[in-house]
Amino acid sequence: METGHEPAAKLMSEPRSAKERAILLAMSALYEVANKVGETPARPSLGLRALLAFLYLHSNGDKGPFVDFWQECQNEWSGQTQAGYLRTTYTRTQWNRIAAATGFDRMPSYDALLGTLAKDREKPRRGDCGWL
Repeated sequence: METGHEPAAKLMSEPRSAKERAILLAMSALYEVANKVGETPARPSLGLRALLAFLYLHSNGDKGPFVDFWQECQNEWSGQTQAGYLRTTYTRTQWNRIAAATGFDRMPSYDALLGTLAKDREKPRRGDCGWL
């Protein structure tokens, strides 16, 4: 019986299409970005741009959540005492919008992923690249 707290590596190894596995991996990486922006704003990077571009290619064509994620994760909220909280909250809101735009929120792995992302920090096994 699944508890919703299986390691992300197990989720990645379950049979599914290559497209769904790639979206799962990209959404996992984007979730890590959303979690880290509470400490400090994200810096613009090619990696983040590539993640957003890849997910946009597999979306319904609405650029809004992708642009908003890009802007919110870098927002310094100057003068705000709750800057980290605001940045994290707004970035996670855009993550959820991206999940809906890509259809990820309707994939079987969505609920299980949400249950494991915050807990699972394990690295792929030696010899296992952990993707596709």
